[in-house]
Amino acid sequence: MTTQLKEPIDISQTRQGVQTVTMPFDFDRKDTTWNKYGIMTAPLLQEALDGTVYADNKLMGIFRKEKIKRLTSRKYVIFPNKECDLVVGDFLDKYADKYRLKLHKTHFAYNGDAKYWEIRSSKKYKIDTGDEVQLGVVVRNSLACNVSFGADIFTFRLVCQNGAISKGKDLLSLKIKHYGKDSLKLMQESLTRRIHDLFYEGELLLDQYRIATKLKVRQEAAEQIVRKVSHKYIPEYIEWDVERKQVILRDTTVPWWKLFNDVTKSVWHNNAINFLTKADITNVMHSVMKNEILVAAK
Repeated sequence: MTTQLKEPIDISQTRQGVQTVTMPFDFDRKDTTWNKYGIMTAPLLQEALDGTVYADNKLMGIFRKEKIKRLTSRKYVIFPNKECDLVVGDFLDKYADKYRLKLHKTHFAYNGDAKYWEIRSSKKYKIDTGDEVQLGVVVRNSLACNVSFGADIFTFRLVCQNGAISKGKDLLSLKIKHYGKDSLKLMQESLTRRIHDLFYEGELLLDQYRIATKLKVRQEAAEQIVRKVSHKYIPEYIEWDVERKQVILRDTTVPWWKLFNDVTKSVWHNNAINFLTKADITNVMHSVMKNEILVAAK
């Protein structure tokens, strides 16, 4: 028996598994390239009102252990997280000594389908008196989730043991979508080619941290943060007046570096939120901080 599908079904964020026999797929044309990881794909078939089954040229099913994970475009390129493990391992073999790198830990989101590799350098950079950070990258990848393969700048503040992620600039960022003829090759090779760019951008970010130690928080910046970050992670010197519907900055002498770390610390050490959310919030703090530095420079 088959089920006629009117819209694509996304069950990537649930624990639901659908047996392969309940949906119409052309298993004669299945792709078992990644069968060693229990992953395969098969084109979707459509059933007409008269019962005729015909090929759908747009969608395919991604199956794991004979259960469908998601319907997606037939142009989607699979790069399993276990293959990305090998890319990260090769990357560390080549650059661990030069940049003093080590895989610190891995993080997950989307029920394990999105994976993040936290790589840190043991080199310490002084930001202020008694305040040092380590620089690194977070490599990311997923299976049929809204997470492209790539790498982002990562910093780790030693005094409070909290990390923060900054997504790269257009020319220096590493982001490869799971689409396109050459995307698989790019995912396999690009990390080692872009390491110099990533660490160059990381050192520029550390210079911005040093500027932030002397930059005071403005009312406009406080308002931006309240709009973009949950009040649960915002320190007490920034308040939201519910009745007046306005942001109140209680302390205008607070340095940006303190605000940045007060927010990122509360986010980073909260085990109730996943790594994707931590990355998004800490990236927001970086974005607002960078804008404030530009404003101050005018």
